[in-house]
Amino acid sequence: MYSSSQKTYSLCGTPEYIAPEVIKGTGYTQAADWFSFGSLIYDMLTGRPPFLNNNKSVMLKNIVTKSVPLPYYLSDKAKSLLNGLFNRNP
Repeated sequence: MYSSSQKTYSLCGTPEYIAPEVIKGTGYTQAADWFSFGSLIYDMLTGRPPFLNNNKSVMLKNIVTKSVPLPYYLSDKAKSLLNGLFNRNP
């Protein structure tokens, strides 16, 4: 039986939507899916992934280190949702 606290170490996912813990290779749980879901919602609301960069290495570094840029035009509810989903320490 699978436990939600068990970690996996496989590297999978679309780079633009991947969670920081996947990039770091320290192991991750299902919580990584919430970060990725946040990236997808961000893309749907703004028209681009939150850390998009032509340089893949820079993009991955930004996912791990940068705060999420929340455009002024997003509603307070949208910002609250995104801040909750972009948890780097699940």
